[in-house]
Amino acid sequence: MRFHICATPVRRIFVHAFPLSNGRSFTSGDGIQLARRMSELDICSRREASRLITSGKVFVRGELAELGQKVRFDESEITVLKDKEEEKMARAIVLNKPIGYVSGQPEHGHIPAIRLLSRENVIKDGMSIDQDDIELQTNYGLAPAGRLDLKSTGLLIFCRDGVLAKKLVSHIIEKEYVVNVGPAHQPNGRERQYGMTKMRHPRLDLKILKGGACLLGDNRPLKPVVRSTWTIPGEQLRIVLKEGRKQQIRRMMRELLGFHVTSLERVRIGNIHLDETLPQGKWRPLSDTEIENILQQK
Repeated sequence: MRFHICATPVRRIFVHAFPLSNGRSFTSGDGIQLARRMSELDICSRREASRLITSGKVFVRGELAELGQKVRFDESEITVLKDKEEEKMARAIVLNKPIGYVSGQPEHGHIPAIRLLSRENVIKDGMSIDQDDIELQTNYGLAPAGRLDLKSTGLLIFCRDGVLAKKLVSHIIEKEYVVNVGPAHQPNGRERQYGMTKMRHPRLDLKILKGGACLLGDNRPLKPVVRSTWTIPGEQLRIVLKEGRKQQIRRMMRELLGFHVTSLERVRIGNIHLDETLPQGKWRPLSDTEIENILQQK
């Protein structure tokens, strides 16, 4: 199925999906919620679909849609009108998060990383972004897709596109980390709470990361690590994950390998790599090509 985008000269953008037909008849008591169908077609998230329908920006087969409306299960003649300002907004932004910022809401006096998305911190090299559009990029509807804890650095993506956010936090997209470690000498408070009286001796064999092990207080077996390699044995390794539990890498290092993480940097999310063009504390919009690459991964 193809979505065709064509702009009117003045105010609006039309996103249109051409119809398919399987010969089924449709009655008002049959079908699927329009918002759900829009989500299935990757037009937007259900929440965003409801907002667009309520705003009078959605048409089905040329007729203005209503909130709660049902459509055919295979309906694809859906037109979405987008204001010119909305079309200027980047669907997602990538930030190189420094230490000391939380990825979500403010907590324990720490500043949320979204505060770094300012005019002063944007990287414009090689991008067609107007200075006047920068505040428009950052002041509406952005939310972090996934987490990166207070002491960690590296790539953090903010989305206003619900479909993209869902894909990024799924177990489909690879995330790669550079992890510096040292021997873990004493159990911390949480580990003592679960009965750990001493740390295991540090081990260099990474086979235990291939899946099946459980972390303390969690009966769900870990999914296999995609890839794990020592770059400096006993000091630094690179880990590629698709799973993303809270402080997963820090806990795996301590509980399974006997190492304490001294620094952790996320250097890749899918096809998006951290390099010298994006210093810590700086951000840039993701390109349409980068976004489509993520959405196409299965």
